[in-house]
Amino acid sequence: MSNKKNKDEDTDSTGELIATSFKLSVSLGIIFLAMVLILPVLNEYAKNLMLTDVYGNFTVTYLYTAIFIFIIGWIIPLYYTLRTDKREEEYNDR
Repeated sequence: MSNKKNKDEDTDSTGELIATSFKLSVSLGIIFLAMVLILPVLNEYAKNLMLTDVYGNFTVTYLYTAIFIFIIGWIIPLYYTLRTDKREEEYNDR
């Protein structure tokens, strides 16, 4: 009977691990999608700001796209990987 109980606990723990990973991936995906979709909105409603030259012909739009979105595009997967690895280690230590 205890073997059945252990399998049920493992199934519950695995389901919890999967659910938390899913919630994390959806929330990070929404953050990235919002950052990408806000660019056309800013280009439409804040034209003067977005067309401001930062360096030569390098505008705020280029800065936002090339720097901010690119860097966040690397930070989000790194954050996800580190958090997921930490949760898996905690799960394996049980």
